[in-house]
Amino acid sequence: MKSKSRKLSLIGTIFVSMLSVCSAGVSTFAWFQAQANVNITTSSTSTMISVSRPDDYSFYAYKGNRNSSHILQNNFTNDFTLIDDSTKLAEETELSNFNPGDIKTYCLVMNGHDASKNVDLSITQITSNDALKQYSKNRFVYESGGSESSTQINVGWAINIYTSYDTTNSSLGYSSFVNSRTGRDRFDYTNGSTILDGTTTGNIITLTRPISIFNQSISSSTVYLYYSIVFTNDSSIFYREVDATGKAVLEPNKDENDRYFEQSANGNSNCYELLTFALNTLTLTF
Repeated sequence: MKSKSRKLSLIGTIFVSMLSVCSAGVSTFAWFQAQANVNITTSSTSTMISVSRPDDYSFYAYKGNRNSSHILQNNFTNDFTLIDDSTKLAEETELSNFNPGDIKTYCLVMNGHDASKNVDLSITQITSNDALKQYSKNRFVYESGGSESSTQINVGWAINIYTSYDTTNSSLGYSSFVNSRTGRDRFDYTNGSTILDGTTTGNIITLTRPISIFNQSISSSTVYLYYSIVFTNDSSIFYREVDATGKAVLEPNKDENDRYFEQSANGNSNCYELLTFALNTLTLTF
């Protein structure tokens, strides 16, 4: 597995764009009718993966991330693309059309893992924007009964992260994982959660407490660690737009500084329009 071609830097870091929630020129009416879109960019939303042993790991992207017509082959080589040079890095990070319900899956392959140490993948820096951070405008959560609310809609509420692992590259370890949620959401960020507490520079939060999305003792010397980012598409994160009195809004108030959204199973994901989410720094130790 070792080769100079896959060493993306001498200090063991690679830059990989993960998620940037934005809209690409959709009209007001089209946006109101459709769910929110997520486009992947390679600018300020790239992710640095800091690795404890850079010579002993490889990074892969699931082919279905970029190619929605990819049919699962149940063969690791045919299902995953090795990111081993700058050209492939750019190709795999310039992803688009990530919509509610979609999944983006990646794999970190580790060789020579010391079984006495846990494998840990943690988020140490993150961007999870609300409209006030990004546009100096407000998207308030409307409280039932008309009480005043200062809570801003945050796109991170709609993002889930799942992890899985195997000790071989058998498709049994990933065949279901790349197409559906598996296990527990490792990024359990909801309204009122404090997991994103930290120091903010620009929109990047350096977390006070890194979020470990995988930490486990594994006896094998070879580990295939899969992680998926999911744009959730269920009623638990749906909101409907209302006015300041709680009356339903038939067309988005995009020109208004203050907008209000009430949690509703009959709502949708429109409240997350244009907001940015990014995993700025991940740390892998094994």
